Amino acid sequence: MDTCLVKFRDVYKYDVKKAYNFEINKGDCVLISGENGQGKTTLTKLILGYIRPDQGLIEKKHMQIGYLPEHISFPWFMKVNRYLERLSMIKQSKAYDQYIYLFEIPLFKTIYELSKGNRQKLGIISACIGKPDMIILDEPLSTLDEKGREQFYDMIASIKNEEQAVIIITHFPSFLKPLCNKHIAL
Repeated sequence: MDTCLVKFRDVYKYDVKKAYNFEINKGDCVLISGENGQGKTTLTKLILGYIRPDQGLIEKKHMQIGYLPEHISFPWFMKVNRYLERLSMIKQSKAYDQYIYLFEIPLFKTIYELSKGNRQKLGIISACIGKPDMIILDEPLSTLDEKGREQFYDMIASIKNEEQAVIIITHFPSFLKPLCNKHIAL
């Protein structure tokens, strides 16, 4: 059985400094890091299929992708439990209880009432609902405290065991390097 989800062959885009050759397989945890303006967002858009490369070939298996953008917009005055119920109906999956338990998010508050850290956790959960084949998380640790970072680490470890691929985009890779088996440094 083929485990490759995405393969880049000599992929080049005008604002990415070099051509890329890599593949992302089921169960991979891929870290994409680099300074501002080095092409992290462009590479993410290429993986998602939002843009096409100027050169090269991207082979992508038909798959479900969960995505947490760096800046997420929520329906602010909806209660957390209602938001998750609606999202799970759209994604035809109810598999989010384990993440709520892990992240300890208050279900009966409005999203507006949540702290920035809890909103970030809600965004992470949103990307994971439905057990997508690939989960892309852009700066997922940006507003998490130390406990939230540990919870995130535990979640990623369990996702890897489920044979889902995880891509984490960050400016600060040191905390996440031990968790990931591939690192694309831009």
